[in-house]
Amino acid sequence: MATFQQRPNGNWTAKVRKQGFPPQSATFPTKAEAERWATSAEATINEGRFQNLDGKPLLKDVIARYLTEVTPHKKGEDSETWRLKAIQRHEIASYAVGLLTATQVAAWRDDRLNGGSGKAVSGGTVNREMNLLHHVLEIARKEWRIGTPVNPVSEVRRPKNGPPRDRILTEKEKAILLAAAKNTYSRRGRHTYLDGVVEFALETGMRQGEIVALEIERVHLEDRFVSLKAGATKNDEARTVPLSRRAVDILKEAIGDRKEGRVWQGLTSAAIKRAFIRLRDKTGLKDIRFHDTRHDATTRFVELGLTDTEVMSITGHKTQAMMRRYTHLRAKKLASKLD
Repeated sequence: MATFQQRPNGNWTAKVRKQGFPPQSATFPTKAEAERWATSAEATINEGRFQNLDGKPLLKDVIARYLTEVTPHKKGEDSETWRLKAIQRHEIASYAVGLLTATQVAAWRDDRLNGGSGKAVSGGTVNREMNLLHHVLEIARKEWRIGTPVNPVSEVRRPKNGPPRDRILTEKEKAILLAAAKNTYSRRGRHTYLDGVVEFALETGMRQGEIVALEIERVHLEDRFVSLKAGATKNDEARTVPLSRRAVDILKEAIGDRKEGRVWQGLTSAAIKRAFIRLRDKTGLKDIRFHDTRHDATTRFVELGLTDTEVMSITGHKTQAMMRRYTHLRAKKLASKLD
């Protein structure tokens, strides 16, 4: 909304305010000139082309450049894209990067934790977002020569990560999810493959990104395993994942007669995320996340009696510390031997 005020010297000052953007003002000899400027400024904001009057790039502009030049070269492109676009929609993105302070970053952190601009998120989520924002500002400072001498994110206290999530799906919940997933379509009416993807994740413990990137050439149906190449996994290390008979059947159905390309054609992590959210809403199982399938599968491997080393070779967990959350399952099995 624009307001106008005549100065004692006869000039006119126009002020433009819009929620989520820093207020802008400029002074002109006549009211007509002030009105023309205000109209142009409001249109620029509404079209998403907002810039500070001093020409300094805003955080939203730097993020846009990062999304174009840096993000496409990362294997986590899809998830990083929606995280960065979420930051772009926040009020913090309206500040000039060169004027961004630790105080403003801390306010954004607290807003995310408390749900001031939407749903409250966990400390772990905020930490991941802060890591990403820190890297955006580092690239801007060091490679593009934009920003402050010190990265303001470095000056902000990090929230504590919550305890690891231990959600395991019940057999009834799995049945409900898979039944509903068979009839899950995108907004364009395309089948999402969600039923096969979810069940395959439950069978193998593979991460969402690993499933999305899985290529037919890496699938060995006769010997019942898939070979994940270095760079296609979270830790950039190749690994072999054995397949249950049900996992083999899922892959056969997904691949059909094709000899090359991705197992699930046209599938992206972003598409899975959107489809899974719709699936949760449809089934009413709102506290379930896709990543719970990985914990569920790992739990089953432990219960089957596989050693930690064997489980880690399948799931790609890097350290014994990551396996400690399954210690109670080992203790339960040992206790049964004491009867």
